[in-house]
Amino acid sequence: IGFADPDLHRLRLDEAQAPRPLWQALAADDTPRSRDAVALIAELNGLAGRVTVADLLKRFVEVTGYRALLLAAGDARAARNVSKLLLDAQRSGIVSAGAFLEYVGGLRAAGSREGEARADSSGAVQIMSVHQAKGLEFPVVVIGDAGGGGGGRSTLLLDEQIGVIPALSSDNGAALVWKLAQQRETSKEAAEDDRLLYVAATRVQERLLISGHVTLKKDGSLSPGHWLGKLCAAAGLAHAPGDFDAAGGEPAALDVGAEAATFISAVLYPEGYANTAEPLPGNDDDEQSGGDTPRLLAPIAAATSERSDDTPDRVWRVIPRAAQRWAPRWVIGKLVHAALAEWRFPNDAAFTAWCRAQARTCGLLDDARSNDAVQRTRRLLTHFRRHPLFTEIDAATARFHELPYAMPDGEQGRIDLLFRTGDGPDAAWTLVDFKSDRLASEQARAALVADE
Repeated sequence: IGFADPDLHRLRLDEAQAPRPLWQALAADDTPRSRDAVALIAELNGLAGRVTVADLLKRFVEVTGYRALLLAAGDARAARNVSKLLLDAQRSGIVSAGAFLEYVGGLRAAGSREGEARADSSGAVQIMSVHQAKGLEFPVVVIGDAGGGGGGRSTLLLDEQIGVIPALSSDNGAALVWKLAQQRETSKEAAEDDRLLYVAATRVQERLLISGHVTLKKDGSLSPGHWLGKLCAAAGLAHAPGDFDAAGGEPAALDVGAEAATFISAVLYPEGYANTAEPLPGNDDDEQSGGDTPRLLAPIAAATSERSDDTPDRVWRVIPRAAQRWAPRWVIGKLVHAALAEWRFPNDAAFTAWCRAQARTCGLLDDARSNDAVQRTRRLLTHFRRHPLFTEIDAATARFHELPYAMPDGEQGRIDLLFRTGDGPDAAWTLVDFKSDRLASEQARAALVADE
């Protein structure tokens, strides 16, 4: 209906000591939005149990323009999910709202059993089928062997209209009924194959990598199969470069056109190719940190604005220089914040493996920088464990990490840590903003605190 979190908070609490039921709060509020919400809920409540759940949901979507709002916000995936919910409701034919909730719960449980693999926070590579990946998203997705697939023909077909058809033939060839059923089956398989390709390719958030084998014809044209063939046709990849040596030369970039080159790149590798090149040179403004790393934090006042972080939350490769093999400071900051958010510390036996996996998600693929990142992260967290504040936080009666907040003026952000010591009405809440920056002097620390 369009209430933001601060509005709901105001409605339920306002000046009351205890939260009011939302329905009572809406009915008592005289704003136009609350009146519209009360009218819509009352209308839908009157229809509940008298019409199917599908009709009930359709009425809600029509009145609120929910799908149109999602599309206008650029969230096409959410709009498709709404359409799928309506379709599931239509297929069920259920009238009772309670029965439909149980039905949806059963569908979700079945989906969970179908896809046992789940995304976790360890940053590990996961291998799963397209069906298992359905509903999940990952920063980087690799579709392997996209040129393979497709099996042989069955000798028995089951057609929805005709029934069971065996592959009988005579001197005149296959029977007409078999050809008709086979044509229908081929059309269904092609549609399902396209659907699976769509599901596989849309699991990605940042970068999609597709690998597969192709056959190189004498005239230099490429002959990819299955999904790779469809993708190559769509991208206009039909010929290998004239100087490409399939017998053991170097990889060759394929021409995808000037317009597509901004978001697509394609490389053709010779058979048996192995990459033995050294890491490419790169630029890094970070300098070698010297001396002792300062303590992780000092008591500061609560921040009044969202913490600034210009580093994009994406997975890129950090390419090291030949003479500089230490991790960038922003990576150390992300590792420290991730560890504190999960309350992980170096005394955990699995900490090193977890930290290396997190470093890889930040783009540190070489051992030297990964080792440096782990070592510096361990040192900062060890300093923090020696600080009296750690003991106070660890013994807190309530602790919330990465807590979202929203201000009445529209400002939003996340609080690193909010914890409470003690119980009862006099229990104190403390807000903590963690900083992993290297401060050269006490004056620099004071300036940072003042800025926050």
